[in-house]
Amino acid sequence: MASHPSPTSFEHFLEKGCGRCSLYDTPSCKVHPWVDVLSELRTLIKAFPFNEEIKWGVPVYTINGKNVVSISALKGHCVLSFFDGYLLKDEANILERAGENSRIGRLIRFESVEQIHALTPQLKAYIQQAIELYKSKKIPPPPPVELDFPIEFVRALEQDPSLFHAFSSLTPGRKRGYSLYFLSAKRSETIQKRIDTCIPLILAGKGLQD
Repeated sequence: MASHPSPTSFEHFLEKGCGRCSLYDTPSCKVHPWVDVLSELRTLIKAFPFNEEIKWGVPVYTINGKNVVSISALKGHCVLSFFDGYLLKDEANILERAGENSRIGRLIRFESVEQIHALTPQLKAYIQQAIELYKSKKIPPPPPVELDFPIEFVRALEQDPSLFHAFSSLTPGRKRGYSLYFLSAKRSETIQKRIDTCIPLILAGKGLQD
């Protein structure tokens, strides 16, 4: 993937893009069609006592150094993201998971300024709710998730006590990574190959990304 300078301000972001793909500073940049929507979201957010920063190429709004919300543009819509959105009371039922396997982040998609106007009271309430969570400094860890594993890996754990103990000692995030990796394979042969490849990592106390 092409590497470009990260924007240094909101205005730079609108003009050039996020810098994370080859469309940076070209007429095809996915940010350009959404300038009005992004600007409207920023106006809404700036009514609150945030510090505006650019992180990962997009505007991020922080409280005491903690990431609270961000805005970004995708091909078909803009996104208002809440970093710890799983804690928000979604009374309007407008929050979505940030990804299929996301446990923490939540987002709201927008395709027009009119959508923002229609949801302004709810958006303000959600942003204020997020701010209060950060000010309270009482953000609990996400609830534990019951992990699922293919039968091939369950058998491997049962047959090898050292593997079982090594895997049991891994952090929840590392265990989750293995779970997703194994389950994303469709054929038993592929699953077994992945398990065989990962066993040395597990015995070494490492995750997939270590």
